[in-house]
Amino acid sequence: METKTIENVDVNGKEITDLRKASENVSNYLATDISSTSLREGSNEEEEEEDGEDEEINWTRNEAKEKTNDEAEGKSRENESEKKLECKCDLNRIETDGEYHVPVEEVEKAAKRLLPDLVWPIPYEGIFDHLRDRNEAEITDNEAYYATDLENEDECLDDYDGVQRIYITACKELDIIPNSLFLRNLPNDRIIIRHQSLDHTAAKSISIAMMSNSSCVLLDLEDNRVGVEGMNCLSEMLKVNCFIQEFNISANYLGDPGCRHVCFMLQQNLGIVSLYLSRNQITDDSVINLSAALMENDRLITLDLSRNLLGERSGGPLQKALAKNDTLQHLDLSWNHYRGSTAVALIKGISANCHLTKVDLSYNGLSDSGAIALAKCLKVNTVLQYIDITCNRVSFKGAAVLAPALKNNSTLITFGIGRNPLTNEGALRLLEAISSISSNVAELDLTDICVKPNFEKLYQAIQSSLPQRNLQVKHGRIVERVPSA
Repeated sequence: METKTIENVDVNGKEITDLRKASENVSNYLATDISSTSLREGSNEEEEEEDGEDEEINWTRNEAKEKTNDEAEGKSRENESEKKLECKCDLNRIETDGEYHVPVEEVEKAAKRLLPDLVWPIPYEGIFDHLRDRNEAEITDNEAYYATDLENEDECLDDYDGVQRIYITACKELDIIPNSLFLRNLPNDRIIIRHQSLDHTAAKSISIAMMSNSSCVLLDLEDNRVGVEGMNCLSEMLKVNCFIQEFNISANYLGDPGCRHVCFMLQQNLGIVSLYLSRNQITDDSVINLSAALMENDRLITLDLSRNLLGERSGGPLQKALAKNDTLQHLDLSWNHYRGSTAVALIKGISANCHLTKVDLSYNGLSDSGAIALAKCLKVNTVLQYIDITCNRVSFKGAAVLAPALKNNSTLITFGIGRNPLTNEGALRLLEAISSISSNVAELDLTDICVKPNFEKLYQAIQSSLPQRNLQVKHGRIVERVPSA
């Protein structure tokens, strides 16, 4: 049969370039072909009609096959797009040899915001000149101790990739010695630079280099001297680099101004899933920015705000933020100042959150009122698996209220309530509660709480009757007489 082509589509369904357009053209062609066949004259009229019907059947089958292929290709493109979105933020990313990278123009633009005099592209020659000049000059003892950087001056530039060249050039522009530990870690996917006394200038050079790094998933700068200005540079970097998933900036003297930079970054960065801000002197003045970041960011899974100065004015805003956030799973607020009504508001926010599995509220001041709020939370919450309220001034009264909640909760696995004035009676109440079949608590932490022999006897009986649970209980000394609280 004669083959007719309609815009790269033949009647046999081959050489298709645009499936949807081809299907429309096929339908139009069939209509004209059938009408022309019915008007033909001659002794072969019936044979022509049969051929037309066979042709229509073939076209229908080809059209259905084309639509199936179109749907399969569409699903494949959607799946590929979803995979790409996992490592994207609001900026476009480019793909080279199956790997995603930050576009050069975006890196250049962001880097020049931090260092306007930076020459782009990075030159290959003369990059080590400033290091030789510094070595020839007189270097202080302190600088010589920490600057073990680039010990081999004659090292060839080809030994360094693009990110390392950018870092060395940034150090040259800032007139600082490159950090050898950072250079050695650059090829790795986990960059850990702790206890190096890195100041804001060092943080700026690191930020410029990391803007184009698409292989690093963890950046750990704990216990340095980054400060507010350094955090500003790192935030600019993280707005561009969405490949870093874990960021530890603990103990870096950020304060509230530095925390503000972190919060603004979180509202734009969609890559970070774990953020550590411990020991940064963050106060209640940052609570508005923190709450806004928690409500806007939909990727953060772990947040560490321990050992800060959060307290009275942060309970209410955090309650609203936690109730709205639907991704956070691990929250550490230990060693802060949550007491009284502030603690109750915070626990209400935790209760309203349907995704938190691990919460650390140790070393605060929840007291019995906080314990009562936590008991109400455990009665309705079916997600929490780990709770620590160690050293929170919870007395026997609080333990008596918590016991029935623990008895009926089937999801909690670890419960820490050590270093509280529970007395032996309070500890017994809790142990009896978790011995219930409906409870799944496998670890009870009663550190430094003195107990009597009857407590140890009950513990051994539970271990014998419920060996499959492998219950572990930590407690203080076993004494005949326990001092009253």
